[in-house]
Amino acid sequence: MNHRFLSLAVASHLAVIAAGLWFGRPSGGEATRPPDEPQAVSIKRPVRPRAAVSTPPEAFQSTGAWSTREFAGAWKALGRAPLTKPERTAIRRNMLQNWAARDLASALEAALGRQWNDEPGEDALRETLFEAFYGPFITHPQEVWDLVASGRFGIDTGLLRHFWIETAGDKDPLFLAARIGDLPAESRQEALNACSADINDDGVREAALKILSKLPKGVLTEKQLEAFAEK
Repeated sequence: MNHRFLSLAVASHLAVIAAGLWFGRPSGGEATRPPDEPQAVSIKRPVRPRAAVSTPPEAFQSTGAWSTREFAGAWKALGRAPLTKPERTAIRRNMLQNWAARDLASALEAALGRQWNDEPGEDALRETLFEAFYGPFITHPQEVWDLVASGRFGIDTGLLRHFWIETAGDKDPLFLAARIGDLPAESRQEALNACSADINDDGVREAALKILSKLPKGVLTEKQLEAFAEK
């Protein structure tokens, strides 16, 4: 082998090696990492949930023109709306007042549903009843009593009966006296007390005593009648 042939062989060999390096390079011009270099891990940032958009209180401002179905739908939505407690309380009171004017029974059922956890307890429920239903209770005592006596409200009947006794005594002690016989025995003394507390005239007390004396035997005791007459 002569010197010229050896030079050509070496040059050809180097060309093959260079071509292999060129075609084996990473695409996109990326630099080749050493084999022992760890690859970077792509970390996705957590997507923060958007803040809830507060439903404007004006959206729940009911009117007496609403139907019972509209009141029921708005009441359900009100329980889920991201409102402040003062906003919810004010809207609830207004809605129940208007609802009671349209359909007293369904409005009472909604109020007694206790669907909101931010207002627990019987004291809050009593306050709701007083604020929202005092008007219809005192204006339509007979209609309200028919609802209470129907048993429609289950375990809440006693609470409604208590509220009815208070408002009926405020409205007309003689009306309440005439209906003491319709009350269960455990509520009659409460009704007597409500009658007596709202009588400031001797003539009215005497009229009430006559009504009470004519109630069926066993409704009230002689002791209860005597105590009422002496107040």
